[in-house]
Formats: sequence, C-alpha cells, structure tokens
Amino acid sequence: GPIYLNPGISVPLMVGATDLLEDYRISGGVRLNPDLKNNEYLLSFANLKHRFDKEFVFHRSSLEETDNNGYTIRHRVHEASFIGTWPFSNVLAIKGTVTLRNDRAIMLAYDQYSLLHPDVTKTWGAIKGELIYDNTREIEVNIPQGTRFKVFSEYYYQLNQNGNMASIGVDARHYLRINPCFIWANRFAAATSFGLDKIIYYMGGVDNWIGAKFNQSIPIDYSQNYAYQTLATNMRGFDQNIRNGNSFMV
Repeated sequence: GPIYLNPGISVPLMVGATDLLEDYRISGGVRLNPDLKNNEYLLSFANLKHRFDKEFVFHRSSLEETDNNGYTIRHRVHEASFIGTWPFSNVLAIKGTVTLRNDRAIMLAYDQYSLLHPDVTKTWGAIKGELIYDNTREIEVNIPQGTRFKVFSEYYYQLNQNGNMASIGVDARHYLRINPCFIWANRFAAATSFGLDKIIYYMGGVDNWIGAKFNQSIPIDYSQNYAYQTLATNMRGFDQNIRNGNSFMV
C-alpha cells in the first residue's frame, strides 16, 4: 500500500535543556497518536564541548499493519545510537553512527491461530558513515542559494539470525538564484543496497501526499529478500511504485 515517510495526525511534544555555554544539551519528545497505541518516544544527550561532537539517542516507535491474511501486526522498534561528528570547516564534516536496533512483530490475537502465532524478533547492529557539505543560505522563505551534498554508506548485521544488508548513496543539490523570488535547482541522487537482505525503493508520488496512491500493477521481485522499504524519489504525475527495485538514480 501507500508509503508515508512523515507521521500521520498526531500530537508531538518536545522539551529540551542546555547549559549556559551550550556545551551540553538534553532533549526528549513524545508523539501521541489519537489511538494512544502507535506512540513514539525520543531521548537524546549531546556533548558539544569540544570539536568532536558526541550524541547518544534512544528512540522507541510502534506501527501497525495488516498482512495478506487480514491479521493485524504491531511492530515495536527500539533503537539506541551513538553519533559522532567531526567538522573540517564550517561547511564540511564527517559523521559516524553506531546503532543497535530491535524489531519485534506481534500478531494481535483474534482467533486460535493468531493467539498461538509466535512473535518475530530481529536484532540488528549497524554502522553508518557520512561525508556532508553544505554552504547553502536561505535568502527568502524556501529560497536557498548554494550547494549541498551528502555521500553515505551503511551496513546492517542481524545478530540473532543469518542476515546482513549494506547500502551506499549520494544526494547532491545546487541552488542558483535567478531573481529575488526565483531559483533554479539541480539535483543528482542515487543509492543501491546489497547483501542477504536489501532495501526496496519505490519511485513516484510527491512530497507530503495526502491520500497517496500506490500502483498495485507493478510486480515486486520477492526473491530479492527485501528487509526494508522507502520512497526513492518523487515523480510528479505518477503513483507510488511506478518503478521499484534495490537501486535508483535521479
């Protein structure tokens, strides 16, 4: 069905505190859904005292979906991450992330089959590296000027089963100002995933699409053993899944 990268209707609450010199920062938040079931929680602590920025993040989320047999599956996801950033200059930095993630899929009990169905648990360890450049300036609301790009690579290893996944990608954009209220934007983006498990990228749709439509006629190659899914890039005039696969380029 349709893929929504942003949360639906919910009540996000955030709170934060920092010391006088802004060397340390604590922040936390909760996103409450109207059903009070698929809530989301976040807690982070950042040490910005020296050039090497360090941040510890804990994230918990819940998501429900319906499988092909009509049973409701509730996913509980817990993530703990350490993020380190080393800036070479005001516009160039390298960033690394180490993550431990636990996914638990619970089939809600409606009958004898669903009552006896065991939970499915996956525990992943992951590392991610990023090279980030950004000298853009927002000269007007939603009118940036300059260049930004990010080159990244990540590797996931499943600790409790035989599974691994790797991905590499790049996203580069250049904004050229033509007049005070008009810019020309160039973008190049590409990514691919490989390993025993893969990411499936869906192409099509637009940003923040309310009532998104998903093209059910385009087949998915399940022999690729996809572990995660996401939207690759927009393609105005086409529904989501006008194309899919483990690689994309725009």
